[in-house]
Amino acid sequence: MTFSAEFVSLVSSIVGRDSDRSEADLQSQIAEFLRRGQFGLDQNKVKLESPAPDKKRIDIEIGQTVIEVKKDLRSIKIKKEAVVQLEDYVLKRADYLGANYIGILTDGVEWDCYRIDRNRHLELVANLHFEKNTDLEDFARELKTWLGTVLATEEQVLPKSEVVEERLGALSPSFALDMATLRDLWAEAKTSQEVQLKRKLWGPLKALGIKLRPDRTLGQR
Repeated sequence: MTFSAEFVSLVSSIVGRDSDRSEADLQSQIAEFLRRGQFGLDQNKVKLESPAPDKKRIDIEIGQTVIEVKKDLRSIKIKKEAVVQLEDYVLKRADYLGANYIGILTDGVEWDCYRIDRNRHLELVANLHFEKNTDLEDFARELKTWLGTVLATEEQVLPKSEVVEERLGALSPSFALDMATLRDLWAEAKTSQEVQLKRKLWGPLKALGIKLRPDRTLGQR
């Protein structure tokens, strides 16, 4: 996959954390990346400044994903406050629509993907970081793949093994999100009689020298 010089320039602006850009500038740049990045999104699907409770505004909203944009997340204090703000948006959106919501926190360089855990708190499940020595076109490709696995809006994805691995493999955000959800379900089901029976059925496998971590094994199966 190759990108136009204009698109690569857009990515350069997005990762330019040390420039004098504003949060509004970065917000617009990310929205433009989403509109032009072939994510299968109509122009009106990328919503800027969506109304939120308490007269607040969600920076970017796409389907069931909320993106909170900050100028610079290197400050621990700013990042903690941003996570609290994102958690509020994601929880209220999920409660209002009765659906699962994903949160993304970014300053263009750091990209953190969060989900709501069983205790109704945000859990960090995946991260993407731009390194200064990374080729911009390579990062554009990496960011497109990373966001594509979270948004899950792309169509006509090539049925190639490397493409499937990128989007669904053990290192993908989508896998991390699914495994985290399954861990929650498993934790809730531990007292189930059916689950206890399966644990007993797996017991003989130990005699064959197969080491099992029941929680993880059940999730991956």
